[in-house]
Amino acid sequence: AASLEANPYATKKQRREAEVTALLEKLNPETITLDVSVIGTVDRSPGERMAEMKASKDAAEAERKANRKERKKARGRSKSAKRLARKSANINDERREKMRAAMAKRTQDRERAKRGDEPIDALDRFSAAPTVGNP
Repeated sequence: AASLEANPYATKKQRREAEVTALLEKLNPETITLDVSVIGTVDRSPGERMAEMKASKDAAEAERKANRKERKKARGRSKSAKRLARKSANINDERREKMRAAMAKRTQDRERAKRGDEPIDALDRFSAAPTVGNP
């Protein structure tokens, strides 16, 4: 009868164990079954489990970032319009390619002039330079 009384000095772990045993005593013994496939197996190390959980968490976070919509911010470098402009600035378009070709041609002409491959005429500086963009 003394074992049925609550221990006022019981630790948290002891109280939890007492609660589990009390709940198990309420159940019929026929309803308690054990999974035979789990009984003989060895539990994986916590490190493996943690690595697996971290990998799944990282994958879920990457998917969430990919599906996130652009937020409309009011100021600063993080404006969604500026962000899109920066992204589109990385795309090489036709106009840029023409600009690069013209710049490369100019640098080649300068190098050729420095080396002295072609005679430099005083009026060369006034020749029509190819304009890029607006004709």
